[in-house]
Amino acid sequence: MRVPSISRFLKYLQAIALIISGMIIGAAIYMIIYQHNMQVLFKMNETIRQENKDLLSKIEGLEKYKDSNTVINSIVINIQEKEDKEPLDDLIKNDIKDLVREDLKVLKGKQVSLIYKDPDYIRQLYGRKNYPNVHEKAYVVEIQNMFIVYGEATFWIHVEEFNPEA
Repeated sequence: MRVPSISRFLKYLQAIALIISGMIIGAAIYMIIYQHNMQVLFKMNETIRQENKDLLSKIEGLEKYKDSNTVINSIVINIQEKEDKEPLDDLIKNDIKDLVREDLKVLKGKQVSLIYKDPDYIRQLYGRKNYPNVHEKAYVVEIQNMFIVYGEATFWIHVEEFNPEA
């Protein structure tokens, strides 16, 4: 019995190898696209959850203090970013806003005159604060401006990454 020559099957083996390598490369490209889409959806989902949480807390404050205009019924946090620095990720912004809002939650229900009479008192308590372990980094938050309009306290904060050498 004779053994067939390998040169007969070499063309078929090359074609099969090309098809299999094409399948592997195609699957890798598909996974890259899929992961990118999931990352975008995750960020959008977190942003929408944050907005939902903000609106629910605002509704709670408005319902609780609807008869009084002289108390703080909701707290809004806005982040100012410096143009010369790299912008923060939306997930980090949302986590920092949650932490700051949690710290300033004690102001809900307080008289507006508390901040109006002595705004430096609020700055001394919450003015420059370090928040460790936000997405495995530490950030320093500083209150820049405070506004109170119709019972809604708006705080403009500046966020920067904590640098121990500075």
